[in-house]
Amino acid sequence: MFRRVSAQTVLTSPEPDTATAKRPTVVLVGPVAYAEARGDGWSENHPLPPAVAYWRQQNRDAGADEAIFAGVESIAYEVHQLLAQHQVAMVPTPWLVGVALFVGKGLVLWGYGQSQRQGADWAGLLAGSGVYGLVGLQSTISTGLLLPWLLPTATVWIYLLPAIWSPTHD
Repeated sequence: MFRRVSAQTVLTSPEPDTATAKRPTVVLVGPVAYAEARGDGWSENHPLPPAVAYWRQQNRDAGADEAIFAGVESIAYEVHQLLAQHQVAMVPTPWLVGVALFVGKGLVLWGYGQSQRQGADWAGLLAGSGVYGLVGLQSTISTGLLLPWLLPTATVWIYLLPAIWSPTHD
């Protein structure tokens, strides 16, 4: 995605790198590890996020030995995301709350919570919420479609809790 090049290398290089000359190139110029340049201790360097440390280790990046994450490096990741068009689209929460209304009411009409095993009903409700959360995460990773979790899950719970706590379980 990007590589660090010192300013001296860029200035003394007689010709551009042939590997990057074949495709459009974005050049970002910024300080890395120059905390003393300003003189007041302010720095554009931040502690290395765990995900970036993992990527550097997996890719054997030239900067893998450094434990800093420069501000210009975070901008490089943002530019890469924009150029590669890795965008996440969110499904509107009201749409999924509407679907959750039908799912919750349908489960109540189907007889959810009418069994004599209240523990199994609770386990099913918790498992269903967890599975929906995992499906939402996988959807975001695989397709870039973000599914809201809290309000749709709460809507289903609002329908099913009275059925689970009904007097038939006593």
